[in-house]
This record gives sequence, structure tokens and C-alpha cells, in this order.
Amino acid sequence: MSNVDFNLGKEQLTDPAKVRVENIPGMGTVKVRWIVRDKKKQYNLIIDSEKAGYHTMELKVED
Repeated sequence: MSNVDFNLGKEQLTDPAKVRVENIPGMGTVKVRWIVRDKKKQYNLIIDSEKAGYHTMELKVED
């Protein structure tokens, strides 16, 4: 999201299963958002960063 207050973001048109972030500034944050049309209750989030390494997280969706 480029501006969360105004709900502005840049849409990634290719490969929606992989959200790509160009750069995260030092001590900064980047917010991403995606729409899921599946009815699964559990998802895996994988972060693969050159500097931070490889991390996985299990996300559970509540009704």
C-alpha cells in the first residue's frame, strides 16, 4: 500500500501467489494486501529475503 489512509496501492498483475516487494527502507515498513477467494481456513506465508533470510508462518482465518 502506497497510502493506507487513502486506500491507495499498486496492483501486481502477474503471479498473484507471490507478492513481490522491491525494497524495504532501513527501519521502515511496507504494507501489503491481497484478496483471497478460497474457502481454506489455513494459509502459509513464506518470506524469502536476501538480507532477512527464509521464514514461514502459518495463518489461520477465523469466521
